Amino acid sequence: MRVMQRHKYHFTSSLTCAQWTRRALLTAMVALSCPVYACGPDFPMRLLADRTTTLNEFPESNFDFEAKHFLKPDNKLTVFTGETNYYGTDPETLLNSRNAVEQKSLSPADWALVQRLRTLSSTDVETQGAALPTELRLYLAGATALQHGDQATAQQYFQQVLLLPAQEQKQHALWALYTLGRLHAQQGNDAAAIQSFQQVRARVKAGAIDDLALAVDSFGEEARIYKNQQQWSSAIALYAAQSAQGDASGVASLRMIANQLMTLPTEQLQSLLSDLWVERLLTSWLLSNFSQYGYQSSNSLTPIQQKYYRQVVHVLAQTQHVQPVLAERLAALMYQNADYESASKMLPYAGDGGLAWWVRAKMALREGKLTDARAAYAKAARSFPKNEDWGERRDANYDLELLNPHCRVQGESAILALKQGDYLDAFDQMWQGRAQYWQDAADIAERVLTLDELKTYVDQHVPARKDQNAKDHNHDGKVDEADQYVPLVPEAQLRELLGRRMLRDGRYDGAAVYFRPELKAKAEAYIAARETAASRWHLATTRAEALYRAAEIARQQGLDLLGYENAPDYVIWGGNFGGEEPVKTTDWMGADEVKRQQNSLAQPNIRWHYRNIAAELANQSADFLPARSQAFAAVLCHASGWVADNDASAAQKYYQRYVRQGAYVPWAENFGHTCPAPDFDKARTHAMQYDWYQLKDQLRPHKQIVYLAAFILLFSSLGGGLWIWLRKKKNASST
Repeated sequence: MRVMQRHKYHFTSSLTCAQWTRRALLTAMVALSCPVYACGPDFPMRLLADRTTTLNEFPESNFDFEAKHFLKPDNKLTVFTGETNYYGTDPETLLNSRNAVEQKSLSPADWALVQRLRTLSSTDVETQGAALPTELRLYLAGATALQHGDQATAQQYFQQVLLLPAQEQKQHALWALYTLGRLHAQQGNDAAAIQSFQQVRARVKAGAIDDLALAVDSFGEEARIYKNQQQWSSAIALYAAQSAQGDASGVASLRMIANQLMTLPTEQLQSLLSDLWVERLLTSWLLSNFSQYGYQSSNSLTPIQQKYYRQVVHVLAQTQHVQPVLAERLAALMYQNADYESASKMLPYAGDGGLAWWVRAKMALREGKLTDARAAYAKAARSFPKNEDWGERRDANYDLELLNPHCRVQGESAILALKQGDYLDAFDQMWQGRAQYWQDAADIAERVLTLDELKTYVDQHVPARKDQNAKDHNHDGKVDEADQYVPLVPEAQLRELLGRRMLRDGRYDGAAVYFRPELKAKAEAYIAARETAASRWHLATTRAEALYRAAEIARQQGLDLLGYENAPDYVIWGGNFGGEEPVKTTDWMGADEVKRQQNSLAQPNIRWHYRNIAAELANQSADFLPARSQAFAAVLCHASGWVADNDASAAQKYYQRYVRQGAYVPWAENFGHTCPAPDFDKARTHAMQYDWYQLKDQLRPHKQIVYLAAFILLFSSLGGGLWIWLRKKKNASST
């Protein structure tokens, strides 16, 4: 038996929002583990980066997704599950699948015999395969005849298989029926071919075993006949049924038909637009903005696409009723093309689908009705399944969006909530997208919410997880060994963002619990050092040492403990990208949000700002050290070196302090570059000596008074001792 090569294109399976966001973060972040030359990682698209564009645009859908949902799948049919590549299932793979199915149903001896018979002529198969079941022997004879190009003999054998009693017709009878259909089609006997393919599906629905998914493939074989006859509606319906079963070759065929229809003369295409299947196919094709190169594109329509768009609008203008499933897509397509008047006229027919409410939300925004828009967004979010997957798309900056419409409409609604000052609601909606829009959610959490608002939300809704890392790169339980970077799950990211914000704000109580175990110890050490340094019960040198210990932790672990998720540090990118990013005000930002964002800017607002925090802690350490000590010079040396690359003026400031106050040290010539460890033990001794010398200097002008006071104190001590001795002696004698 020969099975046609079926084209299969890769398409991502549907994911939940949680799975979705994990994939989004992995897509962007795993790139960091590979050599980076010029462009950096695959940056995700941000909804808050250009709020006006986000709200005005209507993202293109995904043609593969659309095509697979024209019809509902038939649970009685199966789908071929063999390995595929971009160009389809290669013949060798199909041959291996056939062999695996046959081998499973035969004894080792019969399987060996079948393999040998396939190399012989049909006559030899008849004689030497007598020990095999009749169905299998006749089928093998027909298959070998077909292999030698003898279609007539092959057909005779396959017909004999189908004439066997029903109890003798097993698996190979279905194969014979399918192959007969293909032979009839090759010979131009369309009616017989169609009948054979329909019988294949009928048998499978009645319970016949179909390990090779020939029933689903028969949809495509039958559709090809109608396509060659230019019976477009019937062909599209059959390819849609094939696509609904998950067979990507059906999707590829629908894509080719859409391209072919677009090239028809205007009059011929005009006459076809009254057919629902043609209209649905071309509308979905245009709504996805599918380019001639085979990828989703946000570019404007091509001239051919514009021709169809004008024609379909003209036809529908004369239509009294349009089915909701088509009307909502047409309304979205009209909105995409800035044809707002036509979109408004189409919406009454659009029903209550997610697309319809999404368009209604955007139309309400155009009219300035924010409350109505938020209500429409809420209905759209409820209407879209949480696992609906529209695949990848790119914006004008080529930033990547893994489009889940449920998450996207909530993200757009969050922009309106920000505008109206509903900050917690805005964060909650953006957070539903997790890592899909993680940078946007992080901006709200870090720059808009107050620390108390964020902490309350996290404590109530984001408990700690045991699986801190997003380990399942392939969503199959296996980690790709080539992937060196394993990001945190979104919940852990948010908790650590909160922990870092608490440390930056000096809210040390309970901050360490928000970090993963390997960072928690560092956070606790940093907190302990800061608390020791703040205590007035400790010696000055002890406080100095604690401040320097905190400074070292801030320098070495500052990105993880003190960094901003986005600008200026970009913890999300491991600090590999970053820089100052001022607050960009837009029409969709209220005055209060602008104020909150201004107040939450990093101090200083420069890349690696935590290095400045570390340097300033070292500078504060110097405040508690003797100016002439080695430790004083050393802590300032480290402070200068830590910021030399990102803040030269601060580095110079620390050096100038050393020059003004410190003592000469041999390594001063390379100050900020070669810095020894501060010797706090000597600094303590130095401090005690310094305190003693300072006391002597202060008392020297008053030495006569000091000597007199010392004499009086000594005389008083001796007199007091004598009096006590006399009292004890008197008491002893009286007894």
